[in-house]
Amino acid sequence: MKGEHYPLESTPDKEFFFFQSIGPKGVFQKAIWFDKLPEGVNLFNLALCVVANGRLEDDIVTNNEDFVKTMYTVAKAVQEFFGTNPDAVLQISALGAKRLRIYNEIFQRKYDELGPVFLIKGIIEGQSEKFQPDRFYQAFEIALKKK
Repeated sequence: MKGEHYPLESTPDKEFFFFQSIGPKGVFQKAIWFDKLPEGVNLFNLALCVVANGRLEDDIVTNNEDFVKTMYTVAKAVQEFFGTNPDAVLQISALGAKRLRIYNEIFQRKYDELGPVFLIKGIIEGQSEKFQPDRFYQAFEIALKKK
């Protein structure tokens, strides 16, 4: 996804990315965490967190009126993560119905842009299928398409 994003800093292994969300409610330090899951060799969970009191909090909603820029920042981090981890599979799930609706909308709207680059799967009731833009999913998995 191409669009204006915040400057990113990352750890050398691209496990963590950090940026500042800047908006009318102030400046928030945020982190994007690619958390390796024990279920699979190259399976990672994608988490967007607020850094608060030295901890990563994934349940804080900042409502800083920079949602689009934040999502482009996450997309930039995903791109860099796959540059270092081309065989990875990312699981993306949402905390809450509102975020889940938003994630579904993003994948639906950006499918034409993302589809040529990523293999996208939707997950419904624990079952994964090839992403279909007209369906509503409970979670997603993305991986780079093999050339």
